[in-house]
Amino acid sequence: MTRGLIVALLAAALVLPAPAEAYLLFTVRNLSGTVVTLRWRQTPVRYFVTQRGGPGVTAAQFASAIDASFRTVAKPQSRAMAGLSMGGAHTIRNGLTHPEVFRYVGIFSMGLGLGGNQAEVADYEKQNAAALARSAKELKLVYYAIGKEDFLYGVAAPTRAMLDRQGIHHIYNESGGGHTWINWRRYLNDFLPRLF
Repeated sequence: MTRGLIVALLAAALVLPAPAEAYLLFTVRNLSGTVVTLRWRQTPVRYFVTQRGGPGVTAAQFASAIDASFRTVAKPQSRAMAGLSMGGAHTIRNGLTHPEVFRYVGIFSMGLGLGGNQAEVADYEKQNAAALARSAKELKLVYYAIGKEDFLYGVAAPTRAMLDRQGIHHIYNESGGGHTWINWRRYLNDFLPRLF
């Protein structure tokens, strides 16, 4: 069996207030360098990831759309959410706070408290207190990775401190390098075998 790297990305054009056309893009590259790309445009989904309460569907609605379109095990213990960069922010907001939907979470090159903004961290903890308490008990994996030269490196300490305060066990991968695809590929290679 050829071992490949599978990356799933949600791509959507955010044009408010009209619904965006969303699709999932799966890219598989095997060791011989062959690339296969599949584009899934089945369910008309509004931009599901919300930023600061913007329009969208919930994490549960998104999971239901995936379950309706693919052969999945429709249980939280069989679901993971991971994101890099802005997708990591969405994972913090919609994956980490929804253990009833996802039990495995991967956050790559992102965090809370950008520029020393401790109010953002405090607000996040206050607004999500019940969900974070549940996550501390129910999440099976929280994987957090960032490079030492990443321009967002300053968010690592406040994010890890928040996870510690909330009692959320996490695996931390601090690598060399910055906000780059090679780091994200390495993080994904480390994250995927830990699932399920």
